[in-house]
Amino acid sequence: MGFNEMLAVFPLALSVVFWYLVMTLRDTIKLRKTLEKRGTRNIKSYLAGSSLWIDPKRPPVGQKGHTLHPIMAWMVLIIPFILFIISVGLILSMWYSIPVEGDKFPAFVAAVEFNKLTYDIIYGISTVLFAFSYVRLIKESM
Repeated sequence: MGFNEMLAVFPLALSVVFWYLVMTLRDTIKLRKTLEKRGTRNIKSYLAGSSLWIDPKRPPVGQKGHTLHPIMAWMVLIIPFILFIISVGLILSMWYSIPVEGDKFPAFVAAVEFNKLTYDIIYGISTVLFAFSYVRLIKESM
């Protein structure tokens, strides 16, 4: 796999890594909620002193530690999606504006017709993966 193919696969890799990190954050928030409800006094005092840096819901009253304001947390969580949109937009505009059919040494080898369709499908799947990740995180933070 060369640089051209890696560039074309970057949005998919970004969405998969984001999905993994969001699922990890979701599980951490879930574990924290469970321990706050059912934990012993020691565990609850430990949780009051420790905080998640990115917690999209408002932290409990009395929790010490530093967390981002919920609006800032959502802004941090939206950065990968903005990067995804920019990268897909640049790749697609490059594919559809630079002709490669007659070029002896095309700048972007991955832009042949079959690959365009394949990558368009992959980018669609990646968009769905981002949407799924945000929906899961929103459900958990409510």
